[in-house]
Amino acid sequence: MRSERIIRATVALVTLAALYFTASGGKPSMEHTLSYTVLETGKDAAFSERKPSLLLFTEEGNFDRFCASLHINQVPVPVPPAVDFNENVVAYISYGQKNTGGYSIDVLRVFTARDTLFIKAQGRQPLPDSFQIQVLTHPYAMLSITRGDFKSVDLIDERGERLDSKSLQ
Repeated sequence: MRSERIIRATVALVTLAALYFTASGGKPSMEHTLSYTVLETGKDAAFSERKPSLLLFTEEGNFDRFCASLHINQVPVPVPPAVDFNENVVAYISYGQKNTGGYSIDVLRVFTARDTLFIKAQGRQPLPDSFQIQVLTHPYAMLSITRGDFKSVDLIDERGERLDSKSLQ
């Protein structure tokens, strides 16, 4: 009797696993956390995105040109952070234009699932009754992320909602 229940439970688990494996396109949906380094954060990007956005850089030349344009409103323009593009990629994330100071971005986690790189971030807002400078700001963060076999990159919020997505193909 007991061995019969064990066999039934085992068959049920194997069946569920097979169904899950088939539904996931034959690939397990294991998440793998990637190491990353915050290269830079700021509130004064020289871009005026209106909504959250994501850019990914896989080579030094494009990254250097981007950094020059990102900081075009600074004199002198800072030197781009050093990145080994043989080992890493760089992600730029922005939460868009804001009407006051007091906004920032916190990166919560960087991970892969299947063939997608996920950057989970949270936009921080000033407290409702706090005094803030009345100026347009553009909070952003730049990350150096260990290279992987991902085909797309998704910026998601703390609830897992997709804010932006880029294909690498």
